[in-house]
Amino acid sequence: MPVRLRVRLSHESCPEAFATSELVGAAVCVCGGSEALGAWDPKRSPRLSRQPVEADHANIAQTSSWEGHLNGSAAQPGAEFKYVVLHLADHTYVWEQNIPLRIVPEIDQAVETHVFNTTGPHVPSRAAHTSGTGVSPQPEGAVHLVIKIADECNPGVTAVAVCGSSL
Repeated sequence: MPVRLRVRLSHESCPEAFATSELVGAAVCVCGGSEALGAWDPKRSPRLSRQPVEADHANIAQTSSWEGHLNGSAAQPGAEFKYVVLHLADHTYVWEQNIPLRIVPEIDQAVETHVFNTTGPHVPSRAAHTSGTGVSPQPEGAVHLVIKIADECNPGVTAVAVCGSSL
């Protein structure tokens, strides 16, 4: 039986994630540690579908809503995940930041609308087309070190690594 997830992005609370989600070809992914949730690789993670925002929602033009179902092993209750906005055309990943990992709910649990969270200091990430992986989320209270790596064989290709340690 599938687990239904819903997340809302707003320009007010997370402008970079909202702007990225508005690009043609962008998707919001459910990214976690298990293979079924992409093993922290947004390109391999289940994707949610864009949904119409309710007409009674304040500031409808500055909000987007995404929804989807996790099936099979991806729907394992208790599995940890974060939402990430993925735009493959320019290799951009915008991860939720500064919140604990989310937990896949029980199958028969009522659907709750999550709010995509990037409060506090946010480190945007870009991954090279050849890297095959995004930047995994850092634990709450982490110190971030951003390293930019250039590929000498492919001058236009760069990758960013985000490293951290808990305080």
